[in-house]
Amino acid sequence: MLPQILVTGYGPFRDILHNPSDLVAKDVVARIGAADSRLARVYSCAHHRSVAVSRDGLDAFYSEWSELPTHIVHVGVSAAATKVCFETIAFNVTAEGGLAASLAAQRRATQPSTPPPAPPTPSTPKVAADDRQADAQGTAKDRIDDSPDALDLLPTTFDVHSPRFHRYLKAHADVAQWSRDAGWYFCNEIFYRSLLK
Repeated sequence: MLPQILVTGYGPFRDILHNPSDLVAKDVVARIGAADSRLARVYSCAHHRSVAVSRDGLDAFYSEWSELPTHIVHVGVSAAATKVCFETIAFNVTAEGGLAASLAAQRRATQPSTPPPAPPTPSTPKVAADDRQADAQGTAKDRIDDSPDALDLLPTTFDVHSPRFHRYLKAHADVAQWSRDAGWYFCNEIFYRSLLK
């Protein structure tokens, strides 16, 4: 029997009502299923799922897919990305733990090298909100897998040594690249949790 493929995107996030990742995921599934698609002969079925950008949304996704299809493509969005990034590594850090670490790193980067004599007061409402958020998130479980044998990183199961794919990346280097950073939010966590399955 031919393998199945699952393509995920994300639902609304903050003020983004139509998440681009979900639009791309839907389009990919439609293209795979098209009668003239070469991939229609590779996969018996292509599924699309929109994952809510929340802890409950991620948990609901995995409870629905207790046994994941043989192939999964997770699509995410990064405001900083200028190319399509093919992620190669997932880190054993929850979205909440990653957020706390990211906010703490931002604060450290903007603090003077010598500490002030008294604790600094937040300079703006945004800094104060970020501090509160980081403090709250810092108490959350930081590791996705906290078992004694858990790995800090997991490599993709995609064949990164495929000569055909390397030729593709070389031919499209202006718009696509390998990446080792799926971000600190749910993109990294969904990647790691899928690799654990």
